[in-house]
Amino acid sequence: MAQRNNKRSLQRRTTVTLVLVLLLIFLVVGIRTKGGWIVAPAVRFITDVSGAIEEVFDIPIQGLRHIYQRYLHLQEVAEENVRLRLEIEKLKSELVQYREAQIENIRLRKLLKLQERWQLPPLVAHVVGADVTPWLDSVVIDVGSKAGVKEGFILLAGAGVVGQVVKSGLFYSQAMLISDRNSAVAVIVQRSRARGVLKGQGRGLCRLEYVAAGADVRPGDVVITSGLDGIFPKGLLVGTVVTVGRGNGAGGTLFKEVVVRPDVDLSKLEEVLVTAPKLPRNGK
Repeated sequence: MAQRNNKRSLQRRTTVTLVLVLLLIFLVVGIRTKGGWIVAPAVRFITDVSGAIEEVFDIPIQGLRHIYQRYLHLQEVAEENVRLRLEIEKLKSELVQYREAQIENIRLRKLLKLQERWQLPPLVAHVVGADVTPWLDSVVIDVGSKAGVKEGFILLAGAGVVGQVVKSGLFYSQAMLISDRNSAVAVIVQRSRARGVLKGQGRGLCRLEYVAAGADVRPGDVVITSGLDGIFPKGLLVGTVVTVGRGNGAGGTLFKEVVVRPDVDLSKLEEVLVTAPKLPRNGK
């Protein structure tokens, strides 16, 4: 009985082995001939599986390719932004230079008009230094005795008076501004012809002294040089009256207390016209 069962089992194994061998032969022959009704489903299955595998692996590759292309694009954009920023900075610099030249041209034209009006020698100086101490108001200009500048020469800017040379070196000079506490200029109020002496008060302001208490002086009045000091020619613009009040202290009731703001902003001087004192008007 046992021998009979072993014989049957051996026959079954042999049959299965034979079937597998035949299937393998048909499969190989079908692949070689690229077809066959038996192996076609297997081939299609293998093709689908390989395509799916390739697609699965291609997704991250495509993603990486997209990321890299985006990175290159961002790099190009960044480089373009840098180039544009540099171009903008260059244009800003050129615009600043253009505006500065335009402003300087306006200042120099004002000096030229002043020169033509008073027939002054063409001596333009640049302010190269300033005294910042609270009790002094002076500047240093880049002309000196080599250019003919002497102590007592007057400084003009804009439409009028700004100061006077107090020290003259070979190439540079120191000038005291009209707002300096040691400065004194003979002036008159243009509207009422009231006379007085303009003295520096510091911080860019002046005070008009020795104006009679009954004199007609009002805020907004224009103050000009009177020519009585023998230094500044008559009729030069000096400043504008800011406040008017009664004087304080001994004899305060005899004179008004008048504050004058110079016509030229003395803290922003850049170029000045330098000339000998008391030049005759229109060459007379």
